[in-house]
Amino acid sequence: MLSGISILIPTFNDCSLNLVQELSRQSQSINSGINIEIIVADDGSNNDEIIKRNRFINSIDKSRYIERKINSGRSAIKNFLVNEAKYDWLLFIDGDMSINKHDFLKTYISNVTCDVVYGGYILQKYNNDLRGNLRYKYEFKSQPYHTTIKRKKNPYKDFHTSNFMVKKSIMQEIPFDEKFRQYGYEDVFWGKQLQMKNYKINHIDNPVVFNTFEDNDSFIRKTDEGIRTLYTHRKDLNNYSRIIDCYNYLQKLHMNNFVVLIFNILNKIIKRNLLGTNPSLFLFKLYRLGYYCKLSSMHREF
Repeated sequence: MLSGISILIPTFNDCSLNLVQELSRQSQSINSGINIEIIVADDGSNNDEIIKRNRFINSIDKSRYIERKINSGRSAIKNFLVNEAKYDWLLFIDGDMSINKHDFLKTYISNVTCDVVYGGYILQKYNNDLRGNLRYKYEFKSQPYHTTIKRKKNPYKDFHTSNFMVKKSIMQEIPFDEKFRQYGYEDVFWGKQLQMKNYKINHIDNPVVFNTFEDNDSFIRKTDEGIRTLYTHRKDLNNYSRIIDCYNYLQKLHMNNFVVLIFNILNKIIKRNLLGTNPSLFLFKLYRLGYYCKLSSMHREF
């Protein structure tokens, strides 16, 4: 029986005020006797203007904004929110997302049939400002692989923490692994743990809207950090990453050194393209694989 929901929003240098206002409005329209609270935890933001705007969250009914001065990492901030929550069901939403469905909360409530429910995400409508944005092009190209039908075929591997609902007891049993402090893959590893524990994921069509796309330079730096995270935790993530799968295949063909050679020769040219006004997604894939192979090669040298 669903008696209460704690909506948990981790944020870092993103204004979550509009998101909280919409969630609060929808919670007030639910007449089923379900208690709802909204908690936003700021993981050490350093943008004073955004912090100032987020403080207005405290004036919204049954909502609070917690300021944490030190950045603890993507896993730790989610675990912190779990400990702050008072209700038995948790709805996680990333602080840079928005909602364009008037029945977003009602849809989740009517689909609580599994231990975990994942609603997915969609992109904001295209505009000319995003024409040369690598992050937008990458996410747009990936959209067909993240439909509800596609996600149900690989329920554990195609899971993200930007928008999901879960029993609090599960989060207490399987907290996010805080060794994943840097960007990337803490959600992939958590999905793997769910599968190992035989918890079921119900994939539904109830997306949040992804509408924050960093510039190409920032995205490349974030990509580098993600690849380093992937390499660091490669044993834990084996069979849960296409990059690792491809690397293992190349290793069988004894082609990894060749890929590293090509990467070293073309790296500057590839980066110039990715940082430019018309970045190539093919070169982006080559860059990610090449960087991973290079990290592996460097490790073998030592």
